[in-house]
Amino acid sequence: YSLLVALFPLAAFAMAELRAGPPARAVLLALAAATIAFCVHLDTVRVPARDWGGFVAYELLGSRSRAEAKPVFALLALADPRDPGVLTNLGSLLQAEGDHERAAIFLARAAAIAPERPLGQFALGHSLRRTGRAAGAAAAYQRAFASLPGEPAIRLKLGLALFETGAVADLFQV
Repeated sequence: YSLLVALFPLAAFAMAELRAGPPARAVLLALAAATIAFCVHLDTVRVPARDWGGFVAYELLGSRSRAEAKPVFALLALADPRDPGVLTNLGSLLQAEGDHERAAIFLARAAAIAPERPLGQFALGHSLRRTGRAAGAAAAYQRAFASLPGEPAIRLKLGLALFETGAVADLFQV
């Protein structure tokens, strides 16, 4: 544990170097993976793995490095399989690659853990709709709509999913 705490200041330095180029990025990713794997192996304190790995993963997302962020989020999902933010981000990264079947698995798990998160429900609806499961998509969009009724994108996707299920009468309530 103390080793992980000692590595955290290195992360701040490494994040500055992250923008410097591929060699620094590779070292940072290796450190993140090793730290997360170490915590998973010990199966003890998961917070440092989530903090350190999350720091790296979200920085990579912020720098538009989706291909590099995905394996870090996958490791984080192993370290803490009940973190809805990690599961939603991993699902969204899979969506961006067009892998909606696998995305739906992670997004459904995130939605079950935190049903009150409308953006997770919205992302789940998108993957379900893309895999031909319009009824499931409509249900997910409905849950998102209940939390954010003023969001036009949710209203639109809910309407499309209801139309695809044949629930035309429900369209007038959206």
